[in-house]
Amino acid sequence: MTGFFIVFNIVKSAQNEYICRLNLKIMGRPTKLTDRFLRAFREVVDDLTVIALTDEEILAEINDKLDPADRIARDSFFRFKSGELETDEARDFFDLYKKALAKEKRNLLKRLQAEEKGWQRFAWILERKFNEFNLKQSTEVKLTTDPIVIKINLGAD
Repeated sequence: MTGFFIVFNIVKSAQNEYICRLNLKIMGRPTKLTDRFLRAFREVVDDLTVIALTDEEILAEINDKLDPADRIARDSFFRFKSGELETDEARDFFDLYKKALAKEKRNLLKRLQAEEKGWQRFAWILERKFNEFNLKQSTEVKLTTDPIVIKINLGAD
């Protein structure tokens, strides 16, 4: 967690005036999104032809390649993956993650097209992994509070 503290420096000027200088110091733990982490992540995603792993499994593979001090927690991984961090390393990670997903999608589509029998398993994976291939139908029901009026004419024609 990042915090800050303020340093007050009171100095006496040449004109015998007291000047208060304010310095804001940002403190916090340095990020673990380092070149070592990015290299380990690149090794993991380059090693797989299809990333059939969950994010937690990918994180475990990455952490296995790192020294214990360089390993990251699940929450940090998801924060890096969200793309909301504004550092060069975070952008590199986010780009690498998106490229890995695109590679996985291409590989699944190639395998789906190449299979004459058993293509359904690749379609199933695509549906569940990528929302744009999910053909779930949504149903919308509109409820109103308007009264229902039924007119009955009891007369001779």
